[in-house]
Amino acid sequence: MRYVNRFSKLLPLLLITTILICTTGCRKMVEVDPPPGQITSQGAYGNDSLARATVINIYSEIMNTIGIMNGKASSLCGEYADELAPTPVNDKEESFFTGMLSTKEKQVGDTWRNVYDYIYACNDAIQGLTNNSAVTRDLHDQLLGETYFLRALCYFYLTNLFGDVPLVTGTDYMKNGKIGRTPVPQVYEQIISDLKATQNLLPYNYATTTAYPYQRVRVNKLAATSLMARIDLYKKDWVAAEAAATQVMESPLYKLETDVQQVFLTTSKEVILQFMSSQYNTAEGALFIPQKGHMPAYVLTDSLLASFEANDKRRQWIRTDTINGVAYHSPFKYRRNDTQQPFTEYNTVLRLAEQVLIRAEARIMQNNLSGAADDLNLLRARASLAAVGPFTSQSSAMAALEHERRIELFAEWGHRWFDLNRWPAQSPAQYTTRADEVMSSCKHPWNLTAKLWPIPADQLVLNPMLIQNAGY
Repeated sequence: MRYVNRFSKLLPLLLITTILICTTGCRKMVEVDPPPGQITSQGAYGNDSLARATVINIYSEIMNTIGIMNGKASSLCGEYADELAPTPVNDKEESFFTGMLSTKEKQVGDTWRNVYDYIYACNDAIQGLTNNSAVTRDLHDQLLGETYFLRALCYFYLTNLFGDVPLVTGTDYMKNGKIGRTPVPQVYEQIISDLKATQNLLPYNYATTTAYPYQRVRVNKLAATSLMARIDLYKKDWVAAEAAATQVMESPLYKLETDVQQVFLTTSKEVILQFMSSQYNTAEGALFIPQKGHMPAYVLTDSLLASFEANDKRRQWIRTDTINGVAYHSPFKYRRNDTQQPFTEYNTVLRLAEQVLIRAEARIMQNNLSGAADDLNLLRARASLAAVGPFTSQSSAMAALEHERRIELFAEWGHRWFDLNRWPAQSPAQYTTRADEVMSSCKHPWNLTAKLWPIPADQLVLNPMLIQNAGY
């Protein structure tokens, strides 16, 4: 489904506008000028209270801006893949839907700058906490482990969107502004190192407070293991990916929710990690759910709609609004778009269903086709669908795996786009990746170099060591 500008333009949704709150005290990574309002390690980690507040502020910075780490990975990557299309109320994102991004595209530039801001904050925290005896040991380990994880998560999204990116682990802005692009394998090595540090520092239990006794909004050991399983999968280390996913799946902390409407709630047992906002339920709810009487900003593509099996309970994750006789189908995993407390939904970063899919894929690649079918059928049973298998080949198992990942993870943190980019083409004589194969059939024209987003034009000016991605 494609919308063009012949439609009349409508005003943006008021809620989205009101919660687009810019992060304060930005910490620049790759620009030459020093970061304004920088809180230095010398003062921010002098005692338990200061250290805790400074690290919690990193979470807050992520959640105070609707960006790639808070809603936009779901929407922008959904458009860039074959999941979502913008409607007339959102025609400024047409370039993501067509795959024709400019080096001056604002949201691409915002993505780069915002994520490097978060990385700077993480680097500052790591420096401030390392060998710091002023902070109680248990709290020190908790805060340091969380910070390593957040840096790893940031680099995962940067490198999967832009490819080679500057790997910055310090806070010297003069040095940071002259760091060139680091090859993806080396970035992954740093991510793995950070996640191992997190695993060594953090316990299995979640850090909670009396006000929030059951929330899973702070990183724990198994959150790091979950992200590690994803990294191992992307690196094609099938044995390690299966082992990490199995460890999470076997933990008594988690279980698949039997009701799909419970999956994204704050009380969900399927949740491994959520980010909590103090201002609203979720950015996805604000982005995807229209105000009464308005069309949504995004709709599911016809190909995604057609991929759902008739009796799949995950159809409950789709909302339909009829405006002037036209039905608009939009994501409905999150069911609130308001700021009324108490909040019942948080930004779900990691959940158990992904670990099931990771293990299934790792098993397929090791020719454990029956084990893979068992895993896929865990999700199909939850969706009230018939079991798949036995598989007779890797290709048939991978087709089933791709289907389940597309349906289970649609409009969620960019999974579909990253999957298409990492999978080989089914017709290798014509294409190298599944992304080229799929995009060439739904985006015209599709440039093979568009699999990576462009490096923002202003960053090339600020840092002469950066080189633009091919095709831009």
